[in-house]
Amino acid sequence: MTRWLCTDAPAVSLIRERVTIPGTPLEEAAAHLAALADGPTEMRRKGSFLVRMGSSPGPLEKDGEKTRLKLSLEAWGHNGDKASAVARGRRLLEAAKRSKRA
Repeated sequence: MTRWLCTDAPAVSLIRERVTIPGTPLEEAAAHLAALADGPTEMRRKGSFLVRMGSSPGPLEKDGEKTRLKLSLEAWGHNGDKASAVARGRRLLEAAKRSKRA
């Protein structure tokens, strides 16, 4: 069983937070997905995203505000500039390739 909680935040009008109830199949599935989070598939997905977004045109800040590009990079766990996003993405892709071979 899954419930959605809605909370107000100053920068975001609505935030949805997924809550699973312990002892249910969804809770077990969430634990399984958490175990796979550092696997080669997740590294490949994150690496591809960082290379794609780091290579895209446009500024990270405009008029003192973070752009959607910067917010996307932060949502995927990257807080640096675009060049470092590309470099980190390529490292993740290489690590995913190495771990698949092993």
